[in-house]
Amino acid sequence: ISGATEAQDVLATYCAACHGGPGGAGGLSSLAPEDLVDQGYVVPGDPGGSTLYTRVADLSMPPSGSPRPEPREVEVLRVWVECGFE
Repeated sequence: ISGATEAQDVLATYCAACHGGPGGAGGLSSLAPEDLVDQGYVVPGDPGGSTLYTRVADLSMPPSGSPRPEPREVEVLRVWVECGFE
């Protein structure tokens, strides 16, 4: 499985229910990489400057009471952003 596939699996598992379509929570209407960049949630090559990654890494997303990614899955997102979605 590629890093991009794993990252999309993490997003589908933990984010898509609330953020995966038009009118998504917090204005996040799509989890497609190009849309995440266009909406300012991800800066390719810069996990620390990417809201999507930092909110998952600091445990502010998914919200308390929701299933949360395991540390390995958070690392998958970090590497995916750092590598520019490869």
